[in-house]
Amino acid sequence: MFHRFAHIRLLIALLAVVVSLAITATASGAFRPSGHARYAFASVDVSGPTTSTSNSFVDMAGMSVSITIGGTQHANLFIAFNAELNGCGPIYARAIVDSTVNIAAPGAALLFSHTGGGAESHGFTWSSTVGNGSHTVTIQWQDVDGCGVAFAGVRSLFVTANVY
Repeated sequence: MFHRFAHIRLLIALLAVVVSLAITATASGAFRPSGHARYAFASVDVSGPTTSTSNSFVDMAGMSVSITIGGTQHANLFIAFNAELNGCGPIYARAIVDSTVNIAAPGAALLFSHTGGGAESHGFTWSSTVGNGSHTVTIQWQDVDGCGVAFAGVRSLFVTANVY
């Protein structure tokens, strides 16, 4: 019986080593996959409020991360955004990779659609494919009606890269 548990402990230890080789740790604002890394992760969290009165897309304060994909590798990016939102009309959000020409799929998402009450937590996930080099992922938002003020409280941006 002791030997059976020893094999299980050895298997768990080996799995821990494999996982540590496959996943890199988070870094504030940037990550650089290297070695045998297959997945990488970057995030930013902001607790202070921000507002917008723009009825066209503008960058959301604090919602941007930079990543570097090394060598000749490419990566599938999975972009997750969550925020407390409130406003007097519909609020759209979208993820931009490097420039407004490269809008992550599936495009803009309606994250807040009604007025009244307090802020509500909303989120969405986008995807994009990038080549090697440095890339910046930014969340943009739009107060569709331009009716006064769109509000975002606590918010987070998570980018996971499947490097290949």
